[in-house]
Amino acid sequence: MRQRFTIAHEIGHYLLHRFEHDVFFNKTGSKKLYRNEDSTTGKDQMEIEANAFAAALLMPEARVKKEMKTIQFDMGSDDWEIFKKLAKTFKVSNQAMMFRMANLQLL
Repeated sequence: MRQRFTIAHEIGHYLLHRFEHDVFFNKTGSKKLYRNEDSTTGKDQMEIEANAFAAALLMPEARVKKEMKTIQFDMGSDDWEIFKKLAKTFKVSNQAMMFRMANLQLL
């Protein structure tokens, strides 16, 4: 599941950043961008954009909302169980689903 998000994230970099930063095709001898300790801090704008792209690709807003309406929640189900059911439906990690739902203000 993590692999799917990572692949979608990298596709996001390719589509969103390939021309402005020459990330993928280094024909000019410029420095390529590599993953480092700053990549996971949530502060790098390119990483934020690639994560948002991956989330939208794997968990489209309209479909997330539709699935939330159709899932039959037990009265005793807690939020974690809801995240797990949705994550399984979208084949993403529980954490990815939680972030997506928070960003869509569905929590």
